[in-house]
Amino acid sequence: MVEEQWIDFFAKHHLEGRVNHYTYSKKVVHYASIGSDNLPALLFLTDKSSVDLYSNFYKDEILLKEFSIYAAVIATPAFRAAKTISIQQQSEIIYPLAERIHRVHQPFFIITSEYVAAAACELVARHPGIVQGLILIDPVLRAEPENKNWFTTFLKKILAGNKKKRKRGDKSKILFRKQLGQMDDVWKKIQIPVVYLQSVANKSSPLMDVQL
Repeated sequence: MVEEQWIDFFAKHHLEGRVNHYTYSKKVVHYASIGSDNLPALLFLTDKSSVDLYSNFYKDEILLKEFSIYAAVIATPAFRAAKTISIQQQSEIIYPLAERIHRVHQPFFIITSEYVAAAACELVARHPGIVQGLILIDPVLRAEPENKNWFTTFLKKILAGNKKKRKRGDKSKILFRKQLGQMDDVWKKIQIPVVYLQSVANKSSPLMDVQL
């Protein structure tokens, strides 16, 4: 997420939002926040670099009376190119922000989806007491092989364009699924309320069989 996007968004809608960043292991993480320090907090984690994902939440007057809202973009192993980082490393990149929010806001909830959900679960398991609740939307938490057929393969070849880049992306997804298969002990350590939302239309991501 480009820092300037957030600044322009807040200015356009006359919102008193803040844009900050921190560095973890030479990686810069930008995040935006809005709301009072004496309110509970919501942290939206995603891998999609778009302000539009949060625009309705930041403009929701009713929601802003109840919560301070944070948002950060975390690049996930599934979509990274050659140098992949693990789910565990992803959780450690999130931790400095989560710890900052925890020190100021109580209670504190994380809302996330798809590939980032695994890193959020890892964070909760490794650092108990930091987060008081998880909301997972269409999370990818199963080590299933990717569902392939001739049509999706054909589309990928057309849309991906760069063959070398496509191969790196496929390797990243394979590694990501392998890591998911090694997270059995993580689910047992999550001792906070979890809301799991699964889209009925999303047949490629069936209900998980892990026990949260």
